[in-house]
Amino acid sequence: MKGVKNVENLSNVCEVSRSKALAEKPNCRVVPHFESVEKLKNAGNQEYRRGRYMEAISFYDKAIALNCQNAACHNNKAAALAGLGKFTEAVGECLQAINCDPSYSRAHYRLGTLYTRLGRVNEAKWHVKLSGHDLGSEAMQRLLHLEVHLTNMQKARKVQDWDHVLKESTLSIEAGADASNQVLAAKAEALLKLHRAKEALELLMDEKNSEESKSRKAGEEAQCLLIIETQINLYLGRFEEGVLAAEQAVNLHSSSKSLMWLRKARGVADARKAGNEFYKTGKYLEACSVYGQGLQHDPTNCVLLCNRAACRSKLGQWETAIDDCNAALRNRPDYSKALLRRAYSNVRLERWEESLRDYSVLSKEMPGDHVIADALLQVQMELKKAKGAGAYNIELWPLRS
Repeated sequence: MKGVKNVENLSNVCEVSRSKALAEKPNCRVVPHFESVEKLKNAGNQEYRRGRYMEAISFYDKAIALNCQNAACHNNKAAALAGLGKFTEAVGECLQAINCDPSYSRAHYRLGTLYTRLGRVNEAKWHVKLSGHDLGSEAMQRLLHLEVHLTNMQKARKVQDWDHVLKESTLSIEAGADASNQVLAAKAEALLKLHRAKEALELLMDEKNSEESKSRKAGEEAQCLLIIETQINLYLGRFEEGVLAAEQAVNLHSSSKSLMWLRKARGVADARKAGNEFYKTGKYLEACSVYGQGLQHDPTNCVLLCNRAACRSKLGQWETAIDDCNAALRNRPDYSKALLRRAYSNVRLERWEESLRDYSVLSKEMPGDHVIADALLQVQMELKKAKGAGAYNIELWPLRS
């Protein structure tokens, strides 16, 4: 690897840095017998090459305890931490290495690659440059390529072009920013807006279970992910999980946005719970009213809309039940419960073609469901009779809850 030009000019800076570090770490002792430090470092290197990163870190820590100013040990520990997926901790070790030796090009380059994975392009470019790579180098060109995708992603998000947000966030990950919370949040949000909420939730859960997430200090980016997690859970009807995520976001930072989502999550969760109790006891008007109160917190929540549609169908309010189902399906086109309720309401209004469309979709989504198959067959019969001369009545099947 090409070193930093004019390294000699950095020697004075290096000595100042070393002196400062020693003053800040009174318990750190520099052992004159460097052979023991070197042996520990070499043992760590062997474990690293075997992919045994925890064992490697143990050796590097022992070497650092003997000589806290050994830049190579800090840099090698950073590599092992990165191998475990602990990128933020690895950044800290690289900074320690550079503090020990500001001219250490390997540490600068490793820090540049870590910042790349975290999506921090400007910092990555700076350290890659300090490692001796100029603008025309392959490493710098990769960073510029990533920067284009990140810029495009941010522009698309501003205009709510979710297809392009999804495309550019995916390309950003492929270009190297595979541990960036900013990119992850943008991709999860795009998936949610494109009605792919289950994929978005899976993406966030994978990140939450990652070593980087467990080792990283909570900050604004973590709060952003929790707010998106709240939205996804409310969309999917996972209200208790939504409340929990919102509470965690508020605990990280009690901002106006996090508090708003906590109020919203609690509002819809309480409304569903109370509404369901009324519904079970046959108090459909009361249930309808409570679901409506919940919708004041989240007007497009498909679960509350569908539940209110169920109440309205029980009250014989077929048109308004259809309106609620339509509103739910605009926000979640694949919501089978809303399709089922709309299909049944259209049957009660003898709108056979509209009902046929919904039952046909449901039949494809649930090919083994005999209730749906029977309903589809009966609607097809009614439609044929309605188009013919002598239509006769058949018994209407009950709505499956």
